[in-house]
Amino acid sequence: MRTEVPEGVRDAKKNQHPLNTSALYNSVNLNKRELTLNMKEPRGIELFWQLVPGFDILLDNFRATVMPGWGVTLQKLNELRPGIVWASISGYGSEGPFRDFPANGATTEPMSGFSSLHGYEGDEGMNTAGLYPDPTSGYVLAAAILAALHHRDQTGLPQRVDLSMMEAVAVLCGDALVEFGLSEKLPTPMGNRHPTHAPHGYFKCLDDEWIAIAVETSEQWLGLVSIVGDNLSASRWMSAVNRKADESELDELLSVYCANKDVKELERNLNDRGVIAARVVPLLELYSHTNNPLHRSGFIQTVEHAEAGASYLPGSPWHFSESADLRLKAAPRVGEHSAEILAQELGIKPDQYEELVSAGITGTIEEHIASKATKS
Repeated sequence: MRTEVPEGVRDAKKNQHPLNTSALYNSVNLNKRELTLNMKEPRGIELFWQLVPGFDILLDNFRATVMPGWGVTLQKLNELRPGIVWASISGYGSEGPFRDFPANGATTEPMSGFSSLHGYEGDEGMNTAGLYPDPTSGYVLAAAILAALHHRDQTGLPQRVDLSMMEAVAVLCGDALVEFGLSEKLPTPMGNRHPTHAPHGYFKCLDDEWIAIAVETSEQWLGLVSIVGDNLSASRWMSAVNRKADESELDELLSVYCANKDVKELERNLNDRGVIAARVVPLLELYSHTNNPLHRSGFIQTVEHAEAGASYLPGSPWHFSESADLRLKAAPRVGEHSAEILAQELGIKPDQYEELVSAGITGTIEEHIASKATKS
């Protein structure tokens, strides 16, 4: 756990806490409200059960043993909220030999087999560093919850949705399994290369810029040759089979050509000849240059967080024709909406809420600090 406010958001004018200034947390918890409950205390568990009747879905992201340890079962949930959907994301599911193991994206990538396919040609495999299992599992679980709600609407029955991150990521390896089944060839990392097309990769240009180039047809190849010239004009390169067989040599020829070219001019010339080519846009530029299409479409928005300050963050990658685009709201600070939710859902009065804070059952970080100061 981070013990200090990150330097990039540190502001002496603000009352900041490390838990409220985590970039990772604040980027993935947009448009939410947050309630804290101390489930180690009987009163915290009591409040949890009092809240259940007000909701259609209970979602948890704990190890498989945690919720049952608090007495949570689908039967008991359904008694309080008929037709409820109880959905869980855990590393390895609620059953099986790994059910008790903690997990995150960095562990479920290799456990699912995904890491054995990721990396450059010749590598033994590696993690993505982007933690694919987290968003992948989230999207899959959202779809499963919609299916469970549909089932509830048809039957009135409750549903337990149990998602294993390992299985959700293993789905991404489906084409590799099919390939092995058809060829008995063990799939390995390929880097940026394609199973059949060449060239298919990234090439460095002037000023440390990069361009992605891919050729899938004879017409695209001829377009590439018309730009690059003599180095690619040998008749043997007309064959897609030969290009793939001698891909390393072909990549070297393209690397030499691209090395002294302006990336934007090269991108434009290649596109004009029908070649699949695109400049590699640095992530910092994508977010900080506000005149690009992602800003103009509203996908990237400015989000102001009370403690972490302003950030550029991505919204939803879709737009509805009959609904306004989603406007991003900052991630909640720890327990920020505790008083609001307990009052709205359970009718908890301010003095009752203060008692709960004092007892360590709920509240924000600031409220707990103030409560401890009062006691001392």
